[in-house]
Amino acid sequence: MKCFKSAYVILFLGICLVLESGCARRRQEKAAKPGRFVPSSVLLTNFRPWRYYQEVTAVETAGLERKREPVHIYMTFDAEEVTDLSQEVRVAEEVGRRRWKEVPCQIYDEIRRPAALYARIVFLTDMEPGGKKKFRIYWGNPNPPDRLYTGALSTFVSGAAMSVENSFYRVNINVPRLDEYGQPIEESGQIDEIVVKAEEEMVLTSPKGNVHWTPDVCYPATTRTGELVPRWSHIWNWEMPPNMVSFTGAVASGVLRRGDLRNFPDIYTGVSYIFYLEQPYFVMASETRVKRPIRVYALRNGEMVFNSDLFTHLIWQEDEYVKEIGLEEPEEVTEPLAELAPDVPWLAFINKETGLVFAGLNLEYANERSGGPAVTAGPSTLVENKFYIYCHYGITYWTRGLVMGLHRPKPYTLLDVAAGSTYREKVAYLVFVEKEPELAATRIKDYYQKLTHPLQIEFEE
Repeated sequence: MKCFKSAYVILFLGICLVLESGCARRRQEKAAKPGRFVPSSVLLTNFRPWRYYQEVTAVETAGLERKREPVHIYMTFDAEEVTDLSQEVRVAEEVGRRRWKEVPCQIYDEIRRPAALYARIVFLTDMEPGGKKKFRIYWGNPNPPDRLYTGALSTFVSGAAMSVENSFYRVNINVPRLDEYGQPIEESGQIDEIVVKAEEEMVLTSPKGNVHWTPDVCYPATTRTGELVPRWSHIWNWEMPPNMVSFTGAVASGVLRRGDLRNFPDIYTGVSYIFYLEQPYFVMASETRVKRPIRVYALRNGEMVFNSDLFTHLIWQEDEYVKEIGLEEPEEVTEPLAELAPDVPWLAFINKETGLVFAGLNLEYANERSGGPAVTAGPSTLVENKFYIYCHYGITYWTRGLVMGLHRPKPYTLLDVAAGSTYREKVAYLVFVEKEPELAATRIKDYYQKLTHPLQIEFEE
């Protein structure tokens, strides 16, 4: 095992979900104050038709330079002041005394009530280390002109299928294909492949179909002879997500899916993805909720599965060090190659020959039940909250075991999980090309710091 000394200790800090997923969140956003009339004398000509604005200040507190940084703001609008929120909202950046310049923005997650509208606004900005900028969010123009910017974020949506492309990657969800029986693969809405843009495109795939597998559960099924045998139910087993909502735009695109696991309705789960313009990462958030007491062999999340020939090594952050191991199939193929802490700040598969890097930056991780830690009932219960790394059967993958009865003296041990147990995660998946492991680790740590220290938003009274 090889170690590289880090220049600083990575801190694990959670940030709020960017898609509504029913999860508990610590929000930095707050509702805007009631809109105020905008005197025409203080606005640029192109903002005169907008009657209201809310001024906010974005502050960089981590000492890191930001480029095209996504900023999310949650706001409340008086229903009488808005005609079409998604069309009329504009964001402008202060560029001089009484001078404002429009910046790309879009609305998503809009909720309409009789007296008010609630929505999230996302826009992009650059920021110097320790800097701050003022912005105005405008609304109250029933006849807004077309937006004067176009985005390089290309998105195609059809049913549960989606393809999102920016200058760093193309992510394909539900690539049309047939299974081994010649039948169309179900449209589950899980990620099938990731195309990394470089001098030559590199395609991250899995022989199993999907590269993102979880949440999932391994449960006992009874054969005709009465024998108990293990059966898996993955979120990608959905023929079509029971509940799904998506949004697209010039700045960001995303999708949220929710519902009971197929063939195992005692577990309710949801997964969201959000993709950004001009960023080499996308963000995944998931929640798994146990509705009734269950006995299972395994309960997992955080699993990414790839062809074994794509990567040569695993690197990860542990305390103030970056550690490394080679990806080789162990003598006992069913055993994990390595076991890591479930809240490891980040881990990454790398290829030292091609330079391909796929990193998982763990932004949030929580297990709880009714206000406390997730607990289980029964003397046979064993809770194994770990990241397991596997390299076998032509695939290389990591998975977080939430409840794991697969690595015991008995190959499969039934474990009890209490009703109300809830497991949440939020991960940024980062892709790029870099052949030097030290430089790859430095780049991953830089993004981890940015994502765990988002720009702070201050609302002007």
